[in-house]
Amino acid sequence: MSAQAKFPPVIQVILIAIAVYFTNSVIRYGRIEYSWLLPTAIISISLGIGVILIAGMTFKKASTTVNPLHPEHTTTLVMHGIYAYSRNPMYVGFFLILLGWIIYLGALSSLIWLAVFAWSITKFQILPEEQILEKKFPTDFRAYQSKVRRWI
Repeated sequence: MSAQAKFPPVIQVILIAIAVYFTNSVIRYGRIEYSWLLPTAIISISLGIGVILIAGMTFKKASTTVNPLHPEHTTTLVMHGIYAYSRNPMYVGFFLILLGWIIYLGALSSLIWLAVFAWSITKFQILPEEQILEKKFPTDFRAYQSKVRRWI
């Protein structure tokens, strides 16, 4: 079992969302309240969910695993569709969901948690996944890395 399997991405998202909530409850500095927060939050969260669904369907169509706990089961290197713009659109989707949550709460003081999420998902999920993909598809993955950014 790979190292990242001990800390699944969805757990990271949930923990960051909880941290955002508690940070917003404790630190009142930087709170904003505007009528556009709810619609903006809904747009961000909807975009995040849409990106995740599109990315997942692209993996399914390619008949490869979407399970982040077992990237070693990858059978195909997906480089088309949404993956032509980001090597990790599912994590971009999670980022957008967290951003929407922060916007909904009006929690500017919690924006630091987005950086924590990006760091943790990169360290514990993306880098180990990339190592596996580079071993499985050495030439193709290196070419893909040189053309498509990790995030956006």
